[in-house]
Amino acid sequence: PASRIPPTVKPPPHSKTKHHLRRPQLPPSPALLLSSRGPFATLAEPVPLSLPDDKDWLTPLHCFVRRHCVQVFTATEDDVKTPSKGKRKPIQIGQVGIRCPHCHAHRSNATPSSSQSKNGKINSKTNAK
Repeated sequence: PASRIPPTVKPPPHSKTKHHLRRPQLPPSPALLLSSRGPFATLAEPVPLSLPDDKDWLTPLHCFVRRHCVQVFTATEDDVKTPSKGKRKPIQIGQVGIRCPHCHAHRSNATPSSSQSKNGKINSKTNAK
């Protein structure tokens, strides 16, 4: 019976799949904290967010999105110069982030359109239509 399974292993009552099993959270070890202070290597090229085991845990749609629509990157000088709407803190060179490769390629190749002002802010009159 399910009552014999320890509470930390029992899946949520709404699901019986492995997608919803949760691992216990352990505090970070002192060695991990020490190693996370840097210095850090930078990525020469953006990397897709996908992992080989995604197919075992995610739906086909989520696998597609992670493989083709999300990439991990290290911010360059060009990334810092590009306006980024909604950021609380400015992007710094060497910062790791995630982005859509299609939007990034479009932004890199695009010239400012009539919907954008010269400083990268959206023109409210164009969007109000």
